[in-house]
Amino acid sequence: MMSAARVAPFLLMACSCAAVFKGTHETISIDSEPQGVAVILNGNRIGKTPMEFKANCKDELYLRFSKPGYETRPVQLTHYVGGGWVALDALLPFWVVNILVDAISGAWFYFDQERIFVSMDPIAPPPAPVQAPPAPPPGPLPPPGAIQPPPTPPPPELRPPPTPTPPFRQQTDT
Repeated sequence: MMSAARVAPFLLMACSCAAVFKGTHETISIDSEPQGVAVILNGNRIGKTPMEFKANCKDELYLRFSKPGYETRPVQLTHYVGGGWVALDALLPFWVVNILVDAISGAWFYFDQERIFVSMDPIAPPPAPVQAPPAPPPGPLPPPGAIQPPPTPPPPELRPPPTPTPPFRQQTDT
């Protein structure tokens, strides 16, 4: 019977590198200014900032941050392939199995961001409606039947200029 010390190296060589040493999940840290912003991951609310969560490296993550009184912020996390894991898988014995396991499990992938900081912008309040100045209170009303004085003409500087009259011509019969 073979001892565990002899079997272990064989088993390690038969396993894919990234799946064994790195794993298929990464921890994503999220913070914001202000704190307490709701975090929505792929349509599901998962908590409030600051927070951390584990995500499968082969998934695309669509995050949305929202808080009343602030503009909603979308963030998309994408992933990329770590070329070093591909090279190691290709160099080991049973490379076909290694490559298949790491590719299917997503262990080759890394997220483009592991730490996310979101600065929320307050929603601008709507402009206040422009109001006309209040009308002056009416003066005392004259008693019924009282004679009203004529309106006061405007001062000379506010009067329109007089319109010139054309000269009068007398027609003669000839």
